[in-house]
Amino acid sequence: MPSINPDTAWTVQVRYPIWYKENIMRTFLPLLPLLFLGCTPNVEEEDCWWCSDDSDTNGTDTNGTDTDGKDTDGKDTDGKDTDGKDTDGKDTDGKDTTAGWSGAVDPDTGLGTFDYSGEDCQLSYAIEEAKSTEACEACAFAWVMTLGEVTVEAGSDCKGLQDYAGADISYGHQDPDALMGAKSGSWAKAGDSYLKSEMWYFQLY
Repeated sequence: MPSINPDTAWTVQVRYPIWYKENIMRTFLPLLPLLFLGCTPNVEEEDCWWCSDDSDTNGTDTNGTDTDGKDTDGKDTDGKDTDGKDTDGKDTDGKDTTAGWSGAVDPDTGLGTFDYSGEDCQLSYAIEEAKSTEACEACAFAWVMTLGEVTVEAGSDCKGLQDYAGADISYGHQDPDALMGAKSGSWAKAGDSYLKSEMWYFQLY
């Protein structure tokens, strides 16, 4: 009786026909990509370089809105007059938009204009003569100014305010921003005053 080798007793070699192998390859090869797709993790898109974002994230005004306290689009949004227009009630460009008397004078000569602006009246006196005075002890400088020719805006109803040609007015500047005026021989605070661009601007109360 022949002996049995235990290492090869259960080894069975199976041979398949060639047509069988070809059918298996044709059937399962197209399914392999589906297996890989099924194992791909779901990654959410957190950012995209092609997306446009016009929001201001670095303190720079990029979309026409003032977000960093700087006026970059011609509109005064932070209380500072940066475009030459007085929009917050403070005169920062030498032109006053409130009603009343105001002056724009050369502090070295006392010459300039003395103007009135109101709802019904717009006029301007030329200051043709001026002489300095030391009567105001609190003033950095003071002038006695003579009003000259007056120019009245068309359509104005100034009710006699245009009749002061030849009159003398006395005003001075007290640092840092006070206008001093002479009345009945004494000097007192009469308004606001400041120096800018080598000119003296003042506004009466």
